Amino acid sequence: MSTLYNTLTYTKNPNNVVQYSTPLNLRNHYPSIVNLGGQNLFCAFTHYGAAGVDVDPSEIWGCYSTNNGLSWGDTFKCIDIRAGKSGVVCPCLYRKANDDIIMITLERHDDATMYGQLYQYVSDDDGLTWDAGTKIYESSDYETNDYLWISSHRILVTSTGRLLLPFGVWTSATHTTAGNSVARVLYSDNEGTNWSLSATTISPVAPSILAAGTIAQLPSGTLVQSFRTRTGYGNISKSTDNGSTWSTPVSVETEFERSNADGFLAYVNGKLISIVSRIEGGVPTIGSATRIHLDLWQSLDGGDIWSFVKNLLYKDSVYVFTEPIVYDKGDGILMFYSHYPFDITGGAFQDLRFERLSYADLT
Repeated sequence: MSTLYNTLTYTKNPNNVVQYSTPLNLRNHYPSIVNLGGQNLFCAFTHYGAAGVDVDPSEIWGCYSTNNGLSWGDTFKCIDIRAGKSGVVCPCLYRKANDDIIMITLERHDDATMYGQLYQYVSDDDGLTWDAGTKIYESSDYETNDYLWISSHRILVTSTGRLLLPFGVWTSATHTTAGNSVARVLYSDNEGTNWSLSATTISPVAPSILAAGTIAQLPSGTLVQSFRTRTGYGNISKSTDNGSTWSTPVSVETEFERSNADGFLAYVNGKLISIVSRIEGGVPTIGSATRIHLDLWQSLDGGDIWSFVKNLLYKDSVYVFTEPIVYDKGDGILMFYSHYPFDITGGAFQDLRFERLSYADLT
C-alpha cells in the first residue's frame, strides 16, 4: 500500500466515511438507506473483494446511524455470495408497514455467468439478519439477453403505495453497441409480496445505450425516469399510470447526463433535481488525469428542460466523486457517493462517503 493511501486511511474523518477501502476490500459502492424510526437509519452497500474484476467477488454489508446520518457505526456483512455464484451487488431497501425490511439485490445466473437474477431478502430485526432470499426475476425469462443492472439503488414508493424498481437490460455482453440495451420496471402493489413487469420495454434514443435509470414522482402523480447513457445525452421517459407503461424516451440535449457514471433523480423540497457526475475533457476511463464533479441540475417543467444550478462537490486533484445516492432527511439530504482517494491500479480503491446538505444548499 502506498504511503499516500496509508496517510488517507489513518487520518480519516469518521464524520463522512462509511467504509474505507483496503487492499483486501478494494471498493465500496451503491448504498441504499431506510429509516428505522426517529433518527435511526440503516444503510446497506456493495462491499467488493480484492479481485481485479470489476464486480467480483462482492457481498452486501450494512451499518447503522442513531443520529440521522451524522455518523455511522461499525459495518457488518448482511448478504454473502450465493453458493456456486461469484457476487451479489446493488442492494435496494424498503421498510414495510409491519417494520420488516426487504432488500432486492442483483446476482449471477445459476451457472454463475452474467448478472441476470434479482433476489429479494427479508429482515425482521432492522437489518441485522436476513432470510435465505427468493428469486423474483430472471432476465432470460423475459428478454433475449444475459445481463441486468439495477439502476436506482432504492425502491421508489409512489403516492398510491406502489413500489417501483427500474433496471437496465443488455442483449449484448459487451454493453457497447447502440440498440443492444433496453430498460424495464418492476412494480408491486403489496409491499413486495408479488412483483409485476411493466408493460413497456423502454428503448433508447439512438445512438444512446441505456445504462442506468432513476425515478422520481411529481406532485401531479407523473413519474419521471432519467437514464444515464454511455454513448450520448441522457434520456427521459415518463409514466402517467403509476409506472405500468412508459413513454418513448426523449434525449436531453444538455451536458448534465453526458457521463459514464450513474446520476440520481429526486423530487426534493418542491423541485425536480438531478445530481450527476461530470467528467472533464470528455469521458475517459478513471485514471490520473480524470477530474469528476458532482453537479446539481434542476427542472422546473417536469423533466423536459434542465438548467445547471451549481457544483456540489469537486476537488482539483486525482480525487474522483461518482455515482451519488440521495436520502431525503426531511430538513435536507444525505448525498452518498463513491470516492476514489487517489489513482492506483486504475482507480480501484473506492471508499463510501457522504455529505450532509441542507435544502438551502440545493438552491
